[in-house]
Amino acid sequence: MPRDPANTEPLSDEAEVMSDVRSSLRGDDAVTRDYDFSRPNRLNRDRSRLLEAAGQDAARRLSVGLSRLMDEDVEVSFDELAEMSYKDLLESVPENADLCVIRTGESGTGLGVIVTPITLASAVIQRLLGGPMEPIELGRPPTEVECALLDLVLTRCLEGIDQALSPFSGLQPHTDRHELDPGALQIADDPDTVITFRYRVGRDDLSDCLTLGLPHNILGPVLEALDRRSASSRRKTGSASARIDDALSGIGLDMSVGFAPVTMNSTALASIQVGDVIRTDHPVDADLFGTIDGQPRFKVRCIDGRQLTAEIVGQTTDREIGLLFR
Repeated sequence: MPRDPANTEPLSDEAEVMSDVRSSLRGDDAVTRDYDFSRPNRLNRDRSRLLEAAGQDAARRLSVGLSRLMDEDVEVSFDELAEMSYKDLLESVPENADLCVIRTGESGTGLGVIVTPITLASAVIQRLLGGPMEPIELGRPPTEVECALLDLVLTRCLEGIDQALSPFSGLQPHTDRHELDPGALQIADDPDTVITFRYRVGRDDLSDCLTLGLPHNILGPVLEALDRRSASSRRKTGSASARIDDALSGIGLDMSVGFAPVTMNSTALASIQVGDVIRTDHPVDADLFGTIDGQPRFKVRCIDGRQLTAEIVGQTTDREIGLLFR
């Protein structure tokens, strides 16, 4: 019997969830997936959010590292975090791909895999050998030298995710060997759960996906640590500013102390010698400035007799910044 809109009881949490699911499935773009109740998902919303944030942070680190390594702008973006069986991971491997087995932990007993399409792997190898970053037709398994060059890139990928998950990680991942046959990996049993981080690597004219797969038993301790941090965060009370301060308390910032900057042309700069006196716009009796991330934040005074110690005596004003840092 149709429900009367004027006399509608509030939905329970379970009914509301099912209503949302039905509504989403009625959309034109709805996608349904089989759910294996014998292997329930282990990534709840909090875990997924934290791992996705780690994946995005690792992508930024990897982009900077690869650009420096290959002396060329290389874009890396975090594409997807997924949870699947090891069997499904093997079935998703492209026909032509390099499979790098990785080991984790101090003892190296943990196993994982990085899947790199040959098109991307060959382009990276070509660039590291001094050529353009373009895919080449290998027509054979990569040589030992080519695998070592590819390891330079994959190691940066592993360092990125390890640093992004720090201090909860302790993965200490490193490359072990390369395979072309998925059946030769043997890093887990078919029904075991694997968590994958997929990155899109390349440029506008060349782009492909690199996939890092880690069995759940390796990430288990990391996930438990993330759960504890998430639960602790939920228990905390206070204003938004207090929570932000708490989140930022562990981040290190570098502060430098010095005069207001002086502008010099290239000719004068090239002729500077030891003993020369440089005239600045900084008054002799004015306090020095404490600069953080390129911005003057504090007025600073050196303490007599202790040249390595400075006392913060106030905050900079907009007027002072405008006059001395123009």
